[in-house]
Amino acid sequence: MAYSVLIVDDEDLTLCTISRGLTAEGFEILTAASGEEALQIFEDEKPDLVLLDIVLPGMDGVEVLRQIKAANAACIVVMMSAYHMVDRAVEAMKLGAYDYLIKPFHLTDLTATLKRASEMLSLRVRVRDTVEIAKGQYDFGRVVTQNPAMRTMLEVARKASETDHTTILIQGESGTGKGVLARAIHYSSPRANQPLLELNCATLPDALLESELFGFEPGAFTDARRRKEGLLERAHGGTLFLDEIGNMSPSVQAKLLRVLEEGTFLRLGGTKSIKVDVRLVTATNTILREAVAQGRFREDLFYRLNVVPYGGSRRTDHELSLAGEHPRIEERRRAHDDPGSGRQHRCDLSARGNSRVQEFEPLRSNLQRRRARGRFPGESSRIRRGLHPKGSGCDWEQQNASGQDSRHSSHVITSAAEERTSAELGVVSG
Repeated sequence: MAYSVLIVDDEDLTLCTISRGLTAEGFEILTAASGEEALQIFEDEKPDLVLLDIVLPGMDGVEVLRQIKAANAACIVVMMSAYHMVDRAVEAMKLGAYDYLIKPFHLTDLTATLKRASEMLSLRVRVRDTVEIAKGQYDFGRVVTQNPAMRTMLEVARKASETDHTTILIQGESGTGKGVLARAIHYSSPRANQPLLELNCATLPDALLESELFGFEPGAFTDARRRKEGLLERAHGGTLFLDEIGNMSPSVQAKLLRVLEEGTFLRLGGTKSIKVDVRLVTATNTILREAVAQGRFREDLFYRLNVVPYGGSRRTDHELSLAGEHPRIEERRRAHDDPGSGRQHRCDLSARGNSRVQEFEPLRSNLQRRRARGRFPGESSRIRRGLHPKGSGCDWEQQNASGQDSRHSSHVITSAAEERTSAELGVVSG
């Protein structure tokens, strides 16, 4: 992709030289000789990059930068300055300039800087596209349930997602769609373009969970050689989804409570408070009120998390799923007395698509029933002939009758079942 570059400089020779060099590198070039002209071209053409000299007739480069950033804060601007203008270049960097080059500079240095800026633009585009896809995938309009009460609760969750700081607690059995709802909340919120980070608290021991959440300083513990940012810092401005929060230890609960109350925390081994702006969405498959009564979960933390409660069970009509997720999942749910979870049915359908063993499972069960009754007419003779030819020294019937090697008998039956099914399916074994 060819990116457009607006070059702003009042020297014709500089404009000509830079334009020729960047055109050869594949950039589309726009030029302006003054700050006012540059702002007009920026408004009309919307260039991807701006190469801006600080010293300009009339409006100087720093003021042009300020107005460009006011119009489009994401625009990448590279400043150019002479040695005696370094202080102004530093001021420009504080206003949001991407980089600055000191004149005179080599064209290769300029090209390298603009290529790095182009890579940043490409990354922004990919991130934006990924976010837009996720917004469509996890839109509340695609989250479906069969229960009217659950639909009402979904509407409450949708309205809660529109607020910026409201914490939400999702309670329900495993596989009922808690993660789907958490993602729908994030991508329907004003924080949708910011990070969504997820952590399952049940998968980590207490010490590791604490370091993952809050990060650590060098020397905080053995092998802590350099600083690490925790998930709370990395999720700044976005959403942090903590699954299975009921498994969190009391010490980590106390630190998380401080984050909710004050918006600050300390890294492990740190002495400086770090302020973060994070929306917290939590989920659990346990009943937290019972955990509070038993002393396993802090009551004050529970009420801070339970601002907008949401609960579901593995009853089919209480489950959440994405519309169009799999055409056979709902069919399987309706066909079983125990509907199971959406995760279970997805795994079942995946296994059916990837495993040949299930196709001859009825035959295997039939042979096992015959073995239990002691009758193997027809198949048993073929099994004995096919698997143990004369002279092999294996008397299968005698072993089976005496019960001395039941595991070998089971293997023979299974192998025969697979052999028969492979033949019926037209599969030739090597």
